[in-house]
Amino acid sequence: MGAVVVVLAVAAVILAQTGGDEPATTTIPSDTTATTPPSTEPPATTSAPATTAASTATVTTTPPTTAPATTTETTEPSPTEVPPEAIAVSGADVVRVDTATGATEILHELLFEAAAAADLALVGDGRAYLHLLEEDYWFTCESAGGRVEVLDLDTGRATTIASGKPALSPNGATLAYLTADDCYPDPEQPEFFATVYDTLVVADTEGNEISRVPLSAGSVDAASALVDLVWEDDSTLLVWDDQHTFYRVPMDTAGPIDTLERVDLPAVDVFAVHDGMALAAAVEADAGYGPIQVVSIADGSATPLGADAAGAYSVGMSSEGLAIVSAAEPPTLWVGVDLATGEIAATFESPWLSAIDW
Repeated sequence: MGAVVVVLAVAAVILAQTGGDEPATTTIPSDTTATTPPSTEPPATTSAPATTAASTATVTTTPPTTAPATTTETTEPSPTEVPPEAIAVSGADVVRVDTATGATEILHELLFEAAAAADLALVGDGRAYLHLLEEDYWFTCESAGGRVEVLDLDTGRATTIASGKPALSPNGATLAYLTADDCYPDPEQPEFFATVYDTLVVADTEGNEISRVPLSAGSVDAASALVDLVWEDDSTLLVWDDQHTFYRVPMDTAGPIDTLERVDLPAVDVFAVHDGMALAAAVEADAGYGPIQVVSIADGSATPLGADAAGAYSVGMSSEGLAIVSAAEPPTLWVGVDLATGEIAATFESPWLSAIDW
């Protein structure tokens, strides 16, 4: 992974930014028909693999009676109940995922016109939080870091509440996001801009700030900037930089972050944590992510899941500790990943979903 932080671009369909002081909103026309948008290639410094999202109205993985090509590959069932459905983003569409079959049903078509969405997190009142990136986001300083969007699942209306990369606490009560006061020309390609996330903001679910924690008391450059964040529990976050230096950040700290406790983990990106176990993937130079694995936060030991996929991932976590994972290469959906045992309840062939939660 390069030293310069450029956020993952998934299949490209972009939501135009409204500007001004009022929140940006998007409402889906009732007669819109989903089409496959043109892909946007990221600049050369982006390490995440390019993907192309499906835009079919329904994707089914139920096999024909004569050939089990897309049947589930099951293990012993998890003692924890698998949620019956998940919400995901497929290309420009928000979809419902049937976790018993892997099939998807479109809820809102072409919601993110000319945008890419990731890091979906659901709350119980019918809202979802997303990290939204505009088309060619690396061409302007204002769009390089992306936006925190709140999506009403009933209406399809999306509202911008902050600038940055979000994560919602496991209990759904607190929003955290990485943000930056500025961005800088990419040192390798000065015609592009790179976001330098240098601040962690803790807020309520409406985006009202509770605290703002700087990364450092001094200046922050692209090599030392933060790249991602995940909640370790309802009051503690893990954040890390491009060199995979991990910091444990209590929600009530004043920082700076680089003076706080460091967590000794291997070179991985962490997607979710439950009861001290992290679902993560090793970062492989010039190759994106390797196979997904379970990593102990306590000692950094890693255990492969034995699931044969790589590329890019989106992950959701249930309150009971079961994960749902969409992998890009090959396009695969894992339902009911138990971080305690490493068991996977079911596996489906499924188009890449750039964001998912249940």
